[in-house]
Order: sequence, then structure tokens, then C-alpha cells
Amino acid sequence: MDLYEKTALKAGEILIESNAEAYRVEETLIHILKHSPAKNVHVVALMTGLYASVENQEGKTETFVRRIQNRSNNLYKITKVNNISRALNDGLSIEEAYKRLQELEKPPYSDLQNGIATCFLITMFFLLFGGPLKEVHFGLGIGIIVSLLLHIFNKNKTNLFIKNFLTCFALATVTTLLAKSFDFHSDIVISGAVMPMVPGTALTNGVRDIFRGDYTSGSAKLLEAIMIALSIALGIAIGVLLGGVNV
Repeated sequence: MDLYEKTALKAGEILIESNAEAYRVEETLIHILKHSPAKNVHVVALMTGLYASVENQEGKTETFVRRIQNRSNNLYKITKVNNISRALNDGLSIEEAYKRLQELEKPPYSDLQNGIATCFLITMFFLLFGGPLKEVHFGLGIGIIVSLLLHIFNKNKTNLFIKNFLTCFALATVTTLLAKSFDFHSDIVISGAVMPMVPGTALTNGVRDIFRGDYTSGSAKLLEAIMIALSIALGIAIGVLLGGVNV
């Protein structure tokens, strides 16, 4: 495997792990490999795997397979990979491109920075949904709880559906129990707190893949989005029932 092929596969892995559309993954790999001596490039990108076939300089066909197990929404990485692949047209060396892709595997922000950002994101959603400013501390408090739970589950590599269910169950239970002692808009607090877990990107990309004819990848993303939504809804429903408050 030459460096062009390694670079293309690395770019494809990062894109799929970042929940990029199937056509974007395939076009990026083909774009990188067109700068190499390889011929007859064929790429198939799925949610859980990447398959590429190229004809080398000796006329032999080589096939590469990559299994993708972890996925998350990361538009930052998608943009960076796209920029790196297009920079090859402007004279970027393949060695530098591969180095930049390796650097992308490192988290751009610390766990503390991600936690703080999640807390403030939830708080802003609370205000966006019409929550009064005098109750913003409830939104911030629940945001801290959600951030801590997501951090713990991510560290332990908990299954995505279990993670969302348990996090939503905990936030709904705590919020409804607090609502018994304090008069605040618990429905808005819960709505804002679940927003970081809503599978909007997966749903959108699934629809885009289907419209472009990538039915397998698109259907899989839509199914994943539906399962995530169900885990969120189930966690909140059970938490609200256990808390004993009708929000």
C-alpha cells in the first residue's frame, strides 16, 4: 500500500466516523487517488465500512476494507478533511496531507472544554425555547449534570443508545423531582437539555444519501436516527413518570 492509498483510506475513516454523507466519502477518496498512479478506482462507503479497489502500476487490482465501529457528529473534521483533500490541487504534498489527517485524530478540545461548551449550549437552548432569565440557573444546573453523565459514558465507551437513554432518564427524573420543590418551567429545561443528543445531523445526511441514490447508507442512518430518538423519548418518559410530575 503506497502513501496515496493510506492517505485516502485515512480520510475515508475520519469522514465516516464523523457521520459524513456516503457520496462525500467516496468523492474524497477518488479525488485523493486521482493524484496517484492508481487507475480504475472504485469506492463504496457505508455506515459501518469502507471498501476501495484500485489498479496499481503493475496492472494488479488491490482491494482495501476498513471496519468503522465508532461514529459521532463532527462537522469540524468533515470540513478539515475536505480542505486537505482539495489542497492537493494547490500543490500540497501527499506526505503533508497524511500528516495533517493524523493530527485530526487528536481531540481539538479537552474534556473540560467540551463539558463547559455543553453546559452553556443547554443553557442557551433553555433561553431560546422561552425559558425566563430568572430560571436560567435551573437550566445551567441540569446542563452540568448532563455534561458529567455524557463524559462518564464516553470515557467508558458506553453504547450510544444506552448512553442516551440513561442520560435522558437521569435528567428527566432530577428535573421533575426538583419541580416538586421549586416552581419552574421543567418542560423547557428538559427540552433544552436533550438538544445535544438529538440526531439532527444523522437524519439530514440520511435523507441526502437517499436522494443521491445511496439507499443502503441512507436507510442505515435514518434507522440510527430513529433508534436514538426512541432511546431519548423512552428515557424522558420513564424519568417523568418516576418523578411523578406532569410536565
